[in-house]
Amino acid sequence: MNQEQKGNAYFARKLASLGLAVFPCGDDKRPKRGIKWRDESTTELAKVEEWWNESQDALPAIDLGKTGLIVLDADRHGGPDGVAAIEKLFASCSTNLAEVPTVITPSGGRHYYFKQPNREPLGNARGSLPNGIDVRGAGGYVIAPGAQLPDGRRYTWEKTSPNIFTTIRERTQPGLPEAIAELIRRNGHAHDEAVGPDTDQLPSNDARVREQAYAAAALDGCATELASKPHAPSGRNELLNVLAFRMGTFVAREWIDRSQVFNKLLDAARACGLVKDDGEVTVRKTLKSGLDAGMREPCRNLDRAYEARPFDEERKAREGDSIK
Repeated sequence: MNQEQKGNAYFARKLASLGLAVFPCGDDKRPKRGIKWRDESTTELAKVEEWWNESQDALPAIDLGKTGLIVLDADRHGGPDGVAAIEKLFASCSTNLAEVPTVITPSGGRHYYFKQPNREPLGNARGSLPNGIDVRGAGGYVIAPGAQLPDGRRYTWEKTSPNIFTTIRERTQPGLPEAIAELIRRNGHAHDEAVGPDTDQLPSNDARVREQAYAAAALDGCATELASKPHAPSGRNELLNVLAFRMGTFVAREWIDRSQVFNKLLDAARACGLVKDDGEVTVRKTLKSGLDAGMREPCRNLDRAYEARPFDEERKAREGDSIK
């Protein structure tokens, strides 16, 4: 049996045996309920066995803050082509892709694994990286290589690159190029200039945590709203556009990742039957359109985050009509 045929429990044990702290995630790629992953992620095989005996299909995730690794996450769906952008970026700093352990995500994106810089570890802020490229570092996690989703899709190996398990075992992991590290360290809010001069300074850590928590809760609410939408009467596609717009205003401020929003709303569209009825191509176009529009109108602060406005009122305000 090759690695691609092995289950999630196998890869969880494999990671832990290599010294990578792991924890289980659900189908939504979020930590299993009740697990405080930053505290509980572990390399202890007994704990790993306990978790995966409870749920063999749980997705293994790597706690990057405990591993000394940083992952560049390049998207290739629903927005800018992050894979093309990162290939261009690597070429500009003379980084050979064939030397970087790379994992292909189920959506066709890429995870590029590096060692953290020797300086202060980098977190999850993407700084001034091109659109379509996110960062997972200290305080973040990624779904592990080999993990399989319920629909059978996997996080697979880019066979033209080094195997990540081998590079970790042999301690040959490449370092993050300093030119890319400097881009990540920069204030990445230059693209928010339309928001106004009151956003010139980065928010405090407390404010950033509050904003990210609000955006995550808003996404949960949006997904629940769409997933519970009855098949009839219609209006699901219009609602999806409104929800994508709303979340796009948060994505523009980097309170939440575009790929996270796209995937969760797409799953909700599947749950309410919209994908089945209208087709995935149409749904993806609606998602992209709504997100793009929202990102052109970044949310200025939480006080103006549409907290008291029903979704149909948001659309009415933008388009002058209501959901049918």
